[in-house]
Amino acid sequence: MQNLMFENYAICLVRRSRSNDFVLPYITNTIVDKCILSTLDNANIFPLYLYNESKGKQGTDCVYDRRPNLNPQIVMRIADELGLVFTEEKEPSKDTFSPIDILDYIYAVLHSPSYRSKYINFLRIDFPKVPYPHKRKSSSNW
Repeated sequence: MQNLMFENYAICLVRRSRSNDFVLPYITNTIVDKCILSTLDNANIFPLYLYNESKGKQGTDCVYDRRPNLNPQIVMRIADELGLVFTEEKEPSKDTFSPIDILDYIYAVLHSPSYRSKYINFLRIDFPKVPYPHKRKSSSNW
C-alpha cells in the first residue's frame, strides 16, 4: 500500500466473489480499504508503479525511484504485436505506449459488456484474464 503514498494509480480486483458475481474493477490513486469493492470480499490492489527508496534516510533527504509494476515479457509481446515502443512514462510521441495506456486498456476490457458475457463463468471463479491487444490500424492509436 505504500506505493499509493506517491503519484500512482492502482486497479482493485476481487478474485472470486462470495456472491458468484463478477465485481467490476475500480481504479484508485489513493490508499483504499480492502472492502473498497464489496463488504463481503477483500479486494486485491495492484499499483501501476512500484516505488523504491534509492538513497538517504526517510524524511526530507529520501529519494524514491519508480518503476512499472508490469511483467517485462508481457510488455515486450504487446510492443511487438502493436509495433509500438514502450516507455516507462507517458510521452506525447505517437508511436509509444506507457503503463497508463496498459491500465486504460485493461480497465476498458474488464468493463466491456461483451467481454463479461463471453467469460462470465470464468470471471466467477478467478481473476479476469485480459486478452492481448490486436494489431492497431494505421490511422489510429491502439
